[in-house]
Amino acid sequence: MRTLGIAPARKKKRQIELELRKKALLVALNGSKSMVCYGLATSKPRLRSELGLHLSTLSAAHQNSPIGVVVMDLGNGQVRLSLRTCGNTNVAEICREMGGGGHPRAAGATVSKRTFYRFWVIRKDFFLPST
Repeated sequence: MRTLGIAPARKKKRQIELELRKKALLVALNGSKSMVCYGLATSKPRLRSELGLHLSTLSAAHQNSPIGVVVMDLGNGQVRLSLRTCGNTNVAEICREMGGGGHPRAAGATVSKRTFYRFWVIRKDFFLPST
């Protein structure tokens, strides 16, 4: 396993901090108001794991589902969703319902951009609360 040196690790941490300052989304997974969590659209797919984990932790700390959703626009009318959890929710089951898959704590799926923003996003363009 390759490890980052101090300078690259700091750079990556800074990139994550900058991404988390962007306007976020309040997401109802599969349109269910009982599974509300934080999401963030990004153009940096290499940060999806760390961003998802930060979002899930922040979501749980504010009485939402312990899930983070990272959204990446594929440019063809579809978005790639990357779900992470810091709790016991099986995100692979959620993604399987959308035609995706993964592991219980990290999974993904590709869905229609229109469907995602129309039926799942409760609120957009707000800033994440601090921890």
